[in-house]
Amino acid sequence: MRIAPILVALLSSLGPSVAHADRSTVTWISATLSGNAFANTTDQEANFNGGARLSLTFEDAPLALPPPGMWDHEARLIPELFAGFYMNDIRARSQLGAGVRLEMQFTRNQAPAHPWWSMRGAIYFAPRLKISGPNGAGGAEFMIGEYLISGSNRRIGWEGGLGIVKRPDLDSVQSPELEALVNVFVGF
Repeated sequence: MRIAPILVALLSSLGPSVAHADRSTVTWISATLSGNAFANTTDQEANFNGGARLSLTFEDAPLALPPPGMWDHEARLIPELFAGFYMNDIRARSQLGAGVRLEMQFTRNQAPAHPWWSMRGAIYFAPRLKISGPNGAGGAEFMIGEYLISGSNRRIGWEGGLGIVKRPDLDSVQSPELEALVNVFVGF
């Protein structure tokens, strides 16, 4: 379990600091779809899985709406923790991990007569480390995503990307396991 010291170091860096004492925790609940295959084998079918994920992020308040007819944006670095699972008709696998979101948040205010045309959201890239499965196999995932923010600071969005898990229970011909991941989520 060489990934455990990395996760401990990352988690310990998420503690409160003077510069970010005003951050709040946002809870994200997502449905997960995953297609899995072994990297070094071409004569196999992918396994398709479904599951769920709970994520906690530590964020500054969303950008406020600018004056009518204007827009604003801001780059942000957001630490996150997650726990989840995916399964099919044969097996289930749990996951636990941490990462960081490199995010560009934006906001647009159209006109005072039509406030529902205003929009807030973000696009991001998120590298994450994870521990996966019953043997605690180390892995990583690299996701891109976007979400919209409502007037009550609720979030709805999606992310997709690739994951890799080094499975010590498999021989070197089969390992590592590759994942194509899609998460659809709400945040509050």
